Amino acid sequence: MLIDLLKRRFTTKNWDHSKPVTDQQIDYILECLDIAPAKTAFPGYEIVALTDSEEGKKLKNWLFYDHSWTSNGHRLIDSDKDRDYKGQYLAPLVLCFFNNLNVPRRGMIPGGYGMQETNLPNEGHRDANIFMSCMTAILAAEELGLNSGISTCHDMVEVAEHFGMPGYKCTIALGIGYAIDQKEILEQDGWYTDVLDPITNKRLGNLVVNFPAGKNNKELRMTRPDIKSITKFI
Repeated sequence: MLIDLLKRRFTTKNWDHSKPVTDQQIDYILECLDIAPAKTAFPGYEIVALTDSEEGKKLKNWLFYDHSWTSNGHRLIDSDKDRDYKGQYLAPLVLCFFNNLNVPRRGMIPGGYGMQETNLPNEGHRDANIFMSCMTAILAAEELGLNSGISTCHDMVEVAEHFGMPGYKCTIALGIGYAIDQKEILEQDGWYTDVLDPITNKRLGNLVVNFPAGKNNKELRMTRPDIKSITKFI
């Protein structure tokens, strides 16, 4: 059941690169995305799928090492705290959802009586389409036994420009793959692993380990209001 998928899901930041995401799995995830709900059936976004190709790794390394780390909650600004790196960007498959900011306000779409002119989804609508599609991709991946981790710890416009997509913004990135079992670290009350410079081997900062579902932020989640208390029945 859907609730079982959601209960066992956790945000994955450390990946087993010896287990690639297969073409068949990618095709299934994209097929689910293709039929995800969208305003006027017009998504208004594009996806860049970063794989472990040479160019894919180059872009993922830029996102991870150079663009998305934070320190004391601030992106790319060092403080007296360690740098925190976002492992979602190093997944075997990273789906980057780009909102096309140049979509015209009006356009032609097929209707019951042929092509008809109508309002196309605005920027907010397109972001909503992206979030719906991203959640669909998460559920499709989890159904296949894969793990996932979303991240928005990046500058949306800067990422688009770095990817050679001016006039877009990268609303969200979704990492997909197989999680590394880090139970031994957790049993020693460890929360982090070291991030090392890939060239100099110098320590750069921390990467949060994979916490099993329900373990990380358990106390924080318990402070959330009961869902029925924030649901108004009319």
